[in-house]
Amino acid sequence: MPTSIFPPAAPDSDVALADSLARWRALVEGELKGVPFEKKLVTRTPEGIALQPVYTRADLAGVPHLETMPGEAPFLRGGRTAGRGFRPWLIAQEIAAATAADFNRALRADLMAGQNAIVVRPDRASRAGSDPDEAPGDDIGADGISLADGDDFAAALDGADLTAVPVFLATGADPLPLTALFLEYARSRGMAWSKMTGSVTADPLAAWAESGRLTVQLDDAYDSLAGWTAWVETYLPALKTIGVSVVHWHNAGATAVQELAFALATAAEYMRALSTRDVSAAQAAARTEFEFAVGPQFFMEVAKFRALRLLWTRVVAALHGDPAVAALARVRAVTGRTDKSQLDPHVNLLRATTQALSAVLGGCDGLHIGAFDEVTGATTDFSRRIARN
Repeated sequence: MPTSIFPPAAPDSDVALADSLARWRALVEGELKGVPFEKKLVTRTPEGIALQPVYTRADLAGVPHLETMPGEAPFLRGGRTAGRGFRPWLIAQEIAAATAADFNRALRADLMAGQNAIVVRPDRASRAGSDPDEAPGDDIGADGISLADGDDFAAALDGADLTAVPVFLATGADPLPLTALFLEYARSRGMAWSKMTGSVTADPLAAWAESGRLTVQLDDAYDSLAGWTAWVETYLPALKTIGVSVVHWHNAGATAVQELAFALATAAEYMRALSTRDVSAAQAAARTEFEFAVGPQFFMEVAKFRALRLLWTRVVAALHGDPAVAALARVRAVTGRTDKSQLDPHVNLLRATTQALSAVLGGCDGLHIGAFDEVTGATTDFSRRIARN
């Protein structure tokens, strides 16, 4: 296509820009030979957005918050302030291991090779608070490692200083059973609770949606979550307690719009439920941690993370009134699995790379990049190293 149709420098006026664009469109329609422009060159996403083949500065007219900086409300570019003290995202790799011993072996190696956060995924039986001797066989070792008692935590976390690196532990619907074991392990190793960072979260609605059942009554789960959230104010002030994960919705085929809707509706429900249990909206917002999966649509995923911060600020303002509290929420990202291949796993390297960059540009606070062989149910030292790199 001739380059002369667009001036080498930016047009001096909107009229000149409109004229250039009109001439470009006329040329394109001539090349299409009767095929409708809208049908051939406009892409419609599952979210109902029409992606145009060309954008200009005119498309920015009326778009708000373009001049805001990172760390400024409504936090379109993330909650962390850029500059000399800027902290990049955490390398929060998950480890696919069948046993606590295998998890620990991989964890020790990974922490020595670039990882700077610990992600502990209990299996379904542990998240349900079930004893392995009584839990359904399919739940033991499913989607995580069995953590039935303090010895399991000791085997999984042996050698790790939980006050030096953040730990992320998702407990399921009820935080108390696994939290008690986790804190007792830390205490037995002489680790100061007040210095621990990361999150020990409960997400009862996600647990319900993911498994189709709750092992505790929802009101009881809210009671436990409220008590845990209030308790950490004194003893673990840097810890997040309220999880809002929509990874299962993403992997089930949800669009970016649906993921945002589920996340915000869940977070607002938790804030309302906890407000009736003596946990203020400000406290709940400050203790919230979002977890999103990242899909293959590069720009859509960048927009999703930025939209989350903007919309979350509105939710917090509506329920509390101080938008600055919205910046305290943490947003973690994991690469999605809907586009990953088992038959040709090395292509997953490319797919995970673009997904990771989407999350980074979207302003995530922590990131798990799935190893290329993750979908097989096991990973190797090599595949995890490549993912971290």
